[in-house]
Amino acid sequence: MVSVSTTYQVFARKYRPRTFEDVLGQDHVVQTLRNAIAQDRLAHAYLFVGPRGTGKTSTARILAKALNCPNGPTAEFDPDDPVCLEIAEGNSLDVLEIDGASNNGVDQVRELRDTVKFAPSSGQFKIYYIDEVHMLSTAAFNALLKTLEEPPPHVKFIFATTEPQKILPTIISRCQRFDLRRIPTDVIAKHLQFISTEEGIELSEEAAFAIAKGAEGGEVGLKTTGIQQHTVAVQPGADRFLQMAVAWPCARHKPGSSGAEALVPQLLFRCSHNLRVPAEAEVIVAGQIEQGLWLAGAHKHPGLLAAHPRAQPRRRRRQARVVAQR
Repeated sequence: MVSVSTTYQVFARKYRPRTFEDVLGQDHVVQTLRNAIAQDRLAHAYLFVGPRGTGKTSTARILAKALNCPNGPTAEFDPDDPVCLEIAEGNSLDVLEIDGASNNGVDQVRELRDTVKFAPSSGQFKIYYIDEVHMLSTAAFNALLKTLEEPPPHVKFIFATTEPQKILPTIISRCQRFDLRRIPTDVIAKHLQFISTEEGIELSEEAAFAIAKGAEGGEVGLKTTGIQQHTVAVQPGADRFLQMAVAWPCARHKPGSSGAEALVPQLLFRCSHNLRVPAEAEVIVAGQIEQGLWLAGAHKHPGLLAAHPRAQPRRRRRQARVVAQR
């Protein structure tokens, strides 16, 4: 019988932000929440808006910890406290996480409305966190409106969405809205290097920047560490790490790998295998990889482009693109 380790955690969970200090690239949101907690000026409803992977759920859980932690509300809580651990794991009776995509009907909202009158079991507040709140139906929004306008003193609502334009204006007007921005590439790259150091992985600045660029401003714990983890599991080592970084949509950035004569053929194989590129389109993919590496400075490495088994003159590559477009 094969034993499965129960202690292993993927990077996305292992390095998920636990406190306000851990949140990346959202200083304007963190500072405002800190000030509200310190001055005891807490809103009854919060709306977190932003692209995927910018930390909406993590920030919501951190806010819930700050509100319901012992001696709270306080921004300086202990993330290892049993109450905070329950919230982080989604096991708290006072913090209910609801998926708006699968609980979007008026009946579910009516059930929620009937439970808000009950006091919290241990914390100071009963917190309802609804993710993807824009998926609620119009009837569900209308059923929630009255409760959202005048909730009991012990109830807090936290909403998260990637599409605020789909939420009724009457709902938005009753929430304190925070717009989470895309995380800067240099911030993600720096955090990637921190994770690599913690995991004992050799990672150059060029590779970290390339992977961070491919994240497109998404939370490193949600996306870029997934790339890193996949790379470590498949082919450990700094040079191969660079290969994977360039193979992702980062081919226009620094390859930075010396002695990488076999880089282009491996990139072509990875693209063809992982992205399921048809055989007739390989010539176009090869041209794009070659062009991206050239722009990134790969021509400084002798023999790199010459090692490409499908390297073609620029005119033939243009002809291949025209044929594919037809």
